[in-house]
Amino acid sequence: MGSEQANSLRIFKVFNQIKNKIFIIFPYFRVHLFVLVHGFRGNQFDLRMLRGVLSYKYPNSVFVCSSSNEDMTDGDIEQMGRNLSREVISFLEAGDNEKLIGRISFIGYSLGGVIIRSALPYLEQHSDKFYTYVSLASPHLGYLFNSSSLIDAGMWVMKKWMNNRCIKQLSLKDNKEIEDCFMFQLSKKKV
Repeated sequence: MGSEQANSLRIFKVFNQIKNKIFIIFPYFRVHLFVLVHGFRGNQFDLRMLRGVLSYKYPNSVFVCSSSNEDMTDGDIEQMGRNLSREVISFLEAGDNEKLIGRISFIGYSLGGVIIRSALPYLEQHSDKFYTYVSLASPHLGYLFNSSSLIDAGMWVMKKWMNNRCIKQLSLKDNKEIEDCFMFQLSKKKV
């Protein structure tokens, strides 16, 4: 029994010595970071069930449930993208996280998918770690043409009563020329 413990201790010491070298050679041994982004008028707890399922399936993963845009989803989508990128960068720069993270996956629900797309150009220095992008029910084409009169009525009410920038950007009404609208410009961005 004593020799087994001594042998295990030696193996552990050797592993600690070569651990960083293994991480450099085989980045998939590193931790997988999932960034979960909520939708319009959401909060960081909206995707907690998805986080639970993913943490069960991928036990060696870390989660950032975005809170940088809570209570601010009425604003500019570009600014929300900057906020998200700052949140991800601050997580990566905390402690040894940048060395330990091998993959970064983004999952966004509704407006969260568009916010992630807006944040990606600001995260370009970490693009070698990008692994997956999943958007669930995200309006990547905006809300310019709808076949549902119910959605059209809801959008009209939101634009009239709330007068928020996000809805104008999603309905491509934030500029007179469609080529100058945020959603059109977002489709032209790199990454």
